[in-house]
Amino acid sequence: MRAGLLNKQITLLELKTTADVYGASVSEWTPLDGKRWARVTYGASGFGTRDGEAVYKQVVSFQMRSTDAVKEYMRIGWEGRQYRITGIERYPERGEMKIQTELVTQD
Repeated sequence: MRAGLLNKQITLLELKTTADVYGASVSEWTPLDGKRWARVTYGASGFGTRDGEAVYKQVVSFQMRSTDAVKEYMRIGWEGRQYRITGIERYPERGEMKIQTELVTQD
């Protein structure tokens, strides 16, 4: 993969659960480590339904150097938004991976 194509910085987010002052569990998406470089491409977008409600769907692909740090249950932070990972394609022979995501509009 040509380094010049990796022109956007993204953040890997993982769900951390901690206890608040009352002992209740609080879940929060926190950055895994530093930012990573990626190539961003847009897919289909439009309105769809989830749980009987109309929601906006936007599909975005992030192409980056191969790493084992990315898991299916994580999210990607980019430009102030969070994207839910829907699929990961790994290409170890090329040293790269492609992550399919959709915009998180509500939790």
